[in-house]
Amino acid sequence: MQTGAEVTCTYLTAGQHEFIVPDGVDSLDVVAIGGHGGNGNVGVRIGGRGGTASSTLNGLTGTLFVLVGGNGANGSADGAGGANGGGDGINGGGGGGASDVRTVAGDLSTRLVVAAGGGGAGGGGSGGLGGNAGVSGDDALNGQPGLGGGAGTLVAGGAGGLANGAMGALGVGGTGGTDIFQGGGGGGAGVHGGGGGGASNMPGSGGGGGGGSALGDTTGLAQTTDVPSGVITYTAPEPDCTGFLCIDFGSLS
Repeated sequence: MQTGAEVTCTYLTAGQHEFIVPDGVDSLDVVAIGGHGGNGNVGVRIGGRGGTASSTLNGLTGTLFVLVGGNGANGSADGAGGANGGGDGINGGGGGGASDVRTVAGDLSTRLVVAAGGGGAGGGGSGGLGGNAGVSGDDALNGQPGLGGGAGTLVAGGAGGLANGAMGALGVGGTGGTDIFQGGGGGGAGVHGGGGGGASNMPGSGGGGGGGSALGDTTGLAQTTDVPSGVITYTAPEPDCTGFLCIDFGSLS
């Protein structure tokens, strides 16, 4: 590897990956993209956009764990939440999973960068739209509608929407509410997940799930075409010449 060259490691497959910090590397630039929420089961009720998060991490050694989230499934399929914490939708879309970088596998408290997932859209033709990362889900529009789930924050999960949407929790979005009519969208994952959208308690539609919360030096919203991912970039170190004869041939010209 050429010294001083920029090296980029990109992880696109949902799940956990390991990154070993090379010897002599003191600074890592990390960019993560969370999953978007799934659409509802009827019409064009749209899930929320996932988030982005970026940070420069200094002084780390050993192994880091990169967890890549998944997009929530549409309610017309099974409404499953995306990998890494997305809440399940009930007729509504599943919440998007978060993408994060952490120092200990399986330990949410060691996350250094978190890109949140978007909430899933509610079930039914007038289901509430899923909340973008960091934003509450929308209420449904007709009948006795389900209410949207709240957004997750850095300190607490988003509230579940009425009726019976589940509250978000550390690292996971809440499940959408269920009823004999239309259910709610799942909450997006994040530092804390968004709440699940509420179910309709009369003929009507379900509420959208709330988006999760993000952690990073800079956070924002992903584009609808962005793929959940984690990217680590660093500069290759200069060689350690201690005990060897090192010649700078450029100085001989």
